[in-house]
Amino acid sequence: MYGILKANKCRHSTEQYNQFKAYYCGLCESLGRNFGTMARLAVNYDITFFYLVLDSVVEDSRMDKGFCPTAPWQKRDIIINDQLFSYISAVNIYLTGLKLKDDLHDENSLIKQLGYQTFQGKFEKASKILNSLDVDVTHADHLLEQQFTQETTGTTLADYYQTTAQGLHFLLAEGSKQLGLDESRQELLAQFGYELGKVIYIMDSFVDYPSDTKNERFNALAQIFGDQIKLKEDLSQEIRIKIYEVLNNSIVTAIDLLERLELKSNQELIQQILTNLQQKVLLLVQNTKSMEEVEQIVQASSPTYLLKHPVYFFKSRAARRTYYHRQHSGGCCCCPDCDNLITTAICCDAADCDCDAIECLSSGNPCELFECFC
Repeated sequence: MYGILKANKCRHSTEQYNQFKAYYCGLCESLGRNFGTMARLAVNYDITFFYLVLDSVVEDSRMDKGFCPTAPWQKRDIIINDQLFSYISAVNIYLTGLKLKDDLHDENSLIKQLGYQTFQGKFEKASKILNSLDVDVTHADHLLEQQFTQETTGTTLADYYQTTAQGLHFLLAEGSKQLGLDESRQELLAQFGYELGKVIYIMDSFVDYPSDTKNERFNALAQIFGDQIKLKEDLSQEIRIKIYEVLNNSIVTAIDLLERLELKSNQELIQQILTNLQQKVLLLVQNTKSMEEVEQIVQASSPTYLLKHPVYFFKSRAARRTYYHRQHSGGCCCCPDCDNLITTAICCDAADCDCDAIECLSSGNPCELFECFC
């Protein structure tokens, strides 16, 4: 998962931001209870978002207090939906396991092997929990095998994003069954997941393009466009339009599906997250001239990179974070760096790095470990 479906402190009210944070901490609490403290590293924004959406359909949750290992002297507000509590954490771990398998398939390095072995037991436990909830996990395994096949036989963008899209279609369909929803609402939620799965996969490919090509890893955009995309040359308007249209159409469809769901709570929060995503897609795909510029944005989000390049840090707008916060009563709605898809680690109270902890650790960039939910 890429981590682009989240509440941003700059663009939401304090109440909305705290509500999203309570879902995030609720998911983290569920991971800790069901899989141990180490499993909390797998918590990510995308699964939090889907937990938020599923719970908002039924409004059957309760606010509680939970232990946070990063701040043991105080408890955090957590939102618990008893019908989803085991399901959502098992899904989180299971998807983490599939991602680690996929990473190992792309790059069989020692750190990838260690990452997968560390989570293998939890991955197997998640499979048992999902089976006990009548979720057919063999379908998810089949999707991963399908992805490996599509990487060698695919010819269009749709061929490549199908696995992620179908995976999130499956996640929300099964989640809606846990809630006992009728078939029409199950289908709406499943289609909602499918559209956002497309966005997650394509954006992941776009942002990872420089790293993937340099390290000779699979990248869908490199497969489709080949020599038409070069790292140090401007990205053609034709390619930009093709990528942007697919992304924007999916977000617009997801927003429409959201309205048809007639949520019982959090409608404005979820709507705003999708609108922010739409703006981020526009800014990144339309406003970055080349993949080299995308690479610079990604590097600028890494605390490790900033420590190694202090001159770059002090020249950056984010270096003036304290000024922006003082001028705007603790918020950074005027901070220009917040308009980047991946913000610097020290912007917005170190809250808005757009990737999950497992991916950060495996790449040597522990950005989410600095984020302010902890």
